[in-house]
Amino acid sequence: MNLPSLAACGLLLLPLAPPAAAGASPPATCAAAQEDAKKAKKDRDAEAKAAVGAIRKGMREKEVNARRAVLLESAEIVHPTVIAEVAKALDDESVSVRRTALDVLGLMRHERSLKALQAYARKEQRALAKDVDTSVSLYKSIGRQRDASSVKMLLKRALDEETFEVRRARVWAAAYQRSPEALEGILDAMKKTDTRRLKGRMRELRPALIHVSGVDQGADASQWLVWWSENRKTFEIPTDPPKIPGDMGELWRRFWGEEREYERRKKRGDRGR
Repeated sequence: MNLPSLAACGLLLLPLAPPAAAGASPPATCAAAQEDAKKAKKDRDAEAKAAVGAIRKGMREKEVNARRAVLLESAEIVHPTVIAEVAKALDDESVSVRRTALDVLGLMRHERSLKALQAYARKEQRALAKDVDTSVSLYKSIGRQRDASSVKMLLKRALDEETFEVRRARVWAAAYQRSPEALEGILDAMKKTDTRRLKGRMRELRPALIHVSGVDQGADASQWLVWWSENRKTFEIPTDPPKIPGDMGELWRRFWGEEREYERRKKRGDRGR
């Protein structure tokens, strides 16, 4: 279906042509386009309904791995009803099931996923303070939503976290947004941290700052702060994220699972030869 036909049917808002004269018949393809849209929605809803049924059935299984598996199988069906069902698994008795639910919600990029993750962060503050692995899963999943509204929550006292893994997850999740709020938030947090503590935080801060800004001011926090004071008013975040060099980049890609995506693309390429 071409764009003019879709626009004429009201399915795309594009300034393609002036409105048709009163009483003029719509393009012959309009009815077909509307029918295709209805069918696509019907198919998505049917797929979601089946997924919800499968999750409900699977979550009644006694085996933890069975419950985890059914959640993982739903990850590609980004639909409000499926998201709501996955979110229910955040109350499962098994911590590994709860972590899987967090991971799946992170992969489902949708405002309802983000709300569920943010609500969990608020509700489980005390439990999260004692559970490093679940905290990392949560913050990573919030980061994957790439929504600037999460930056403030992610960075609030993030540099005061004593556990490196949690501190890194919060800072990197904020940086993953690649938003002005993320860059300014990280640098402002650095300003509020004493020099001695800040020096020990640069191993997680530097790759985050590089990812957001596209520049590298090195491992000295003071150099970053000087650079920001000189460029804050005019700096614009580059459209494309940079390649983080060396071991920093390897750790960053591993954290986000990007090296697995690279390997999948490579294998697909090999099969095509």
